[in-house]
Amino acid sequence: MKQIISILSLFLVLSGIVVGQEADTTSVKAEMEDEEEGIPHLDLMLIDLNWDYLIGNNKSFKQDWYGRGANVSILYDHPFQEDGMVSGAFGVGIAAHNYYSNSVVTRFDTALVSTSDFVDIPDSLMKSIKLSVNYVDIPIELRFRSAVDDRGNRIKVAIGAKVGYRLQTHEKTIDAQNVKLKTFAYPHITKWRYGATFRAGYGSVMFHGFYSISTLFEEQNTVTPYNALQLGVTITPF
Repeated sequence: MKQIISILSLFLVLSGIVVGQEADTTSVKAEMEDEEEGIPHLDLMLIDLNWDYLIGNNKSFKQDWYGRGANVSILYDHPFQEDGMVSGAFGVGIAAHNYYSNSVVTRFDTALVSTSDFVDIPDSLMKSIKLSVNYVDIPIELRFRSAVDDRGNRIKVAIGAKVGYRLQTHEKTIDAQNVKLKTFAYPHITKWRYGATFRAGYGSVMFHGFYSISTLFEEQNTVTPYNALQLGVTITPF
């Protein structure tokens, strides 16, 4: 949760600086419209609030329902039409994902290969287990929008993809004696992730999804592949 709050705070401060700098002239949106003869640039900042889940064929690995995370992205929107109904977008973002379960990531070393997987721990020994993974992402989207309605809003649909580089991973455990431990050494969690994205909504609120085609662990270093799934709500301040 601290990671999520930190990410949101950082981007809100940055967006506040941008808006403050433009206060003496026009809004960010209006200024970008003027630069390209009234062509609207929309959905420049995306804030995603996620439900996070790992899909894998490990029956002993039980996840809690409240896995959660957040993404914050800033994208450049390039309209293909003057009305802004079709556009492409690309940018950069930061993502934090948290998975709560009954299992810890365990490394198995043999003479031939080294692998990692989730190993379940009895509730009598462990009260809480959380795996956190943070990425910097490069998202791209193809966006479709309706005409502006009487309220000044549009229906929006976007399909896309993103590639991410893992910044940091740690696992936090709390045992039956309330002893807290953080572990940071996870060499088998893949450095690069990539997958498909989808958004649909109205005005400044959308529903979104992301499915990671790449697996959580390097394929050569695990016997059980896990693919990340995120579902949630997107808020677009501007």
